[in-house]
Amino acid sequence: MSAEDLLVPLSLIVTAAFTEWALRSYIYRLKKAGRLSRDYHKREERWVPEPVGPAVVIPFVSALIVLSGITGNPKFLAVAVATSLGAVIGMIDDLINLSALTKPALLLVTPLPLIALGVLTPRPLLPVVGRARLYYVYWLILPIMFSVFANAINMMDALNGLMPGSVITSLMLLLPVMDASSRWMTLLLISSLIPYFLKNKYPADAFGGDTLSLSVGSAIASIAATSNREMFFFIALIPFMVSGFVVIASVKGLRERREMKRPVVVRDGVLYVNEDPEAPMTLIAVLVSHRGKDERRVVKEIIALTALSSLLSLTTYYLMTPR
Repeated sequence: MSAEDLLVPLSLIVTAAFTEWALRSYIYRLKKAGRLSRDYHKREERWVPEPVGPAVVIPFVSALIVLSGITGNPKFLAVAVATSLGAVIGMIDDLINLSALTKPALLLVTPLPLIALGVLTPRPLLPVVGRARLYYVYWLILPIMFSVFANAINMMDALNGLMPGSVITSLMLLLPVMDASSRWMTLLLISSLIPYFLKNKYPADAFGGDTLSLSVGSAIASIAATSNREMFFFIALIPFMVSGFVVIASVKGLRERREMKRPVVVRDGVLYVNEDPEAPMTLIAVLVSHRGKDERRVVKEIIALTALSSLLSLTTYYLMTPR
């Protein structure tokens, strides 16, 4: 057994344990400081500590930095810095509420660490085509991809357990398409998200805030780019992308979530579509448009959709992609 065979499971266990400890400590401190947010999708009034994002991001980033020093692989450090940039932007948004244009604009800088450290190759693997040569266009598309991924994850973070549950499901199914270092980074991200999922699932005891959702989006985009599997990550996250597109189309442009009316209303603990014509349409609203549903059922349906799109991505990789 090689040293790496021992290092991988050890790093995952330590990261998960560190995250669990950090979450408990952070939740206690937020409660003590009165940093609570309303959970609007419940029958009774309920307030939850937010944002606990740093308690999830710090263990993941710390693990990447340590592994960068041990292995000498610059990809670990590059992804750590890019994820940290996403977290900083999310933290600023949690504190001062960035505008709908400022947030995606700031996210355009998140791939800069990957470019600066030279860990990217402008030859993404595409279905049917194989490895494309995008030596000039790639660098223009890359920042947009990072902003789109991060904002899509952020927009999906609306119900208890939805964001971490969908992301964990998608990443687990995408593991076979990745190279060794990308698979390791993905497992570290999953190991840090699992303790959060257990505290964010219904009924949630913690909200990650934009600090977490934007950092997770930046991490996923970074792993996709460093492994040249951008298109397969995009296919796997189609429910996230569709939801984001529907929101933008329904409100006719970019608008901050806090400025919009709620897409669903709650009656007796059941979610119904908001009939107000000014309310945005989202994937959640589409799923409850014909009849009301329990929050937990909606979450399960979206996670199932994410699993299907991830399986589609996996099938596309094996059956339609020259390698």
